[in-house]
Amino acid sequence: MLLSKWPKNIHLTLSQRNRILSSLQILQRDMCIDYETQTALIKSHSQKGDIPEFYNVSLEKCNCYDFTHRELPCKHIYALCFALERYVPDNMT
Repeated sequence: MLLSKWPKNIHLTLSQRNRILSSLQILQRDMCIDYETQTALIKSHSQKGDIPEFYNVSLEKCNCYDFTHRELPCKHIYALCFALERYVPDNMT
C-alpha cells in the first residue's frame, strides 16, 4: 500500500473507514489525474460562487480542510489511491 506515511491500523478506524467510503463518490466526479506524478486535481463539491474550487492531491497530502487540520488521509487521498489502483482496504464489510 502506498499510504505508508501512516500506520496501517489508522485505516481501520471508523472515521477513516467513512472517508474511504466517501472516496468512492469522488471517483464519479471531476478528477484530473497525472499518472506520472501520481497526483490529481479533484473538484470540490462545495464550491463557493461561480468559480469551482479544486483540491491538489498527492498520496501524502491534500489541501482540503480535513487533511490540513488532521494530517491523516482524507477522502481525496483515498480516491486518488483507488484511481491509481494502489489501495484495496482490508476488512471493509
